[in-house]
Amino acid sequence: MLCVLSVYTYSSSAQVSSFCSRVFFNRKASVFAGVESNNLLAQIIIKGLRMSEESHRFVNRKQIREFEKGLMEIKEFLERSPTHKEQDVLRRLGVSIEQPINKIPEIMEFVRTVDPTEGPYFGQIAQAVLAVFSKHIPTILKEDASHTDWSRMNNILRTIAAFDGQRPQFSLYKIKRAIEGRYSLKEFILCRV
Repeated sequence: MLCVLSVYTYSSSAQVSSFCSRVFFNRKASVFAGVESNNLLAQIIIKGLRMSEESHRFVNRKQIREFEKGLMEIKEFLERSPTHKEQDVLRRLGVSIEQPINKIPEIMEFVRTVDPTEGPYFGQIAQAVLAVFSKHIPTILKEDASHTDWSRMNNILRTIAAFDGQRPQFSLYKIKRAIEGRYSLKEFILCRV
């Protein structure tokens, strides 16, 4: 009875941490575990975010929640027909959005297997790639498109689309340089540009 009460209390209050709750609730379950989509591009983004979470490339839970929020927005966008304003944004992109999105699993796979000493460096670049799709593009789709630095965004998308699995370090370095031509990597990840 005490265990049942503990489980009930845990489900109504996340602050309770009993032995029973540790047994029955997996706190390490993926934030993205319940997120699904029928759209192929949305599935690729979800897979990339899950791979990043599994490889511990996110700094903290708050950052994971921010990426999750943006993921839901881009997923909804990809699953429906674009509005007139969104079509205008897509026309301004220098590459098809599909090309850089299709590179996400390859980038994340490389980052997941990289030497631990290089992990933070390449992990931060991978976070910036994910920020393009979970923060920047959703923001561009909502805000006034005339405020967007289209030449920089198109350059970043082109370098992501050009990711070469045969030369992954160099490709990620090029992505970093494309971003840092105008922004700091940290500011870009946090979407403070």
